[in-house]
Amino acid sequence: IGGTEPRSGNVLSSNNGNGIRIRESAKRNRILGNFIGTNAAGTAALGNQSAGIDLRGPGTEVLQNLISGNGRFAGPGIAISGNDSLVDGNYIGTDVTGTLPLGNRLAGITTGICVGVRIGMDGGPGNVIAFNFDNFDQDGSGISIRPISGGTAQVQIAAANSIHSNEGLGIDLRPFGVN
Repeated sequence: IGGTEPRSGNVLSSNNGNGIRIRESAKRNRILGNFIGTNAAGTAALGNQSAGIDLRGPGTEVLQNLISGNGRFAGPGIAISGNDSLVDGNYIGTDVTGTLPLGNRLAGITTGICVGVRIGMDGGPGNVIAFNFDNFDQDGSGISIRPISGGTAQVQIAAANSIHSNEGLGIDLRPFGVN
């Protein structure tokens, strides 16, 4: 979905659900070079009603996207429950420059029960995850790892990420919080 060539990325905004949903049966996808939740210039939030990306399919790469302004009702920039996925080189909660706020509501990234998820790569560009917030007092963190029903989450968060200026914790290990 998208691409790095000029005009090959999509603008996915103002939808009544998610901007993109990759279902459990969809394997080995790449989401690349899109503006998800913003205008075409990447300077204003238009948002999607829920998550910018709802990632359930295994082996998906989310690379070099602008993912901001999502969750008009309530939703993160990216919701991950698919295994073996990579999120790298994205601006999440910022404008196209990576410096001005266009936060997602709830969190920049949330994970559920998943294995082998990498947020940023050692030696890669990492993600800028900033300015995410929550008007419902439920989260507002940069990255929220929240396995449910006693499940586990195996998530690697690289040092290459820049996680700052979020309303909640930079990285929230729910339900444990800071430990």
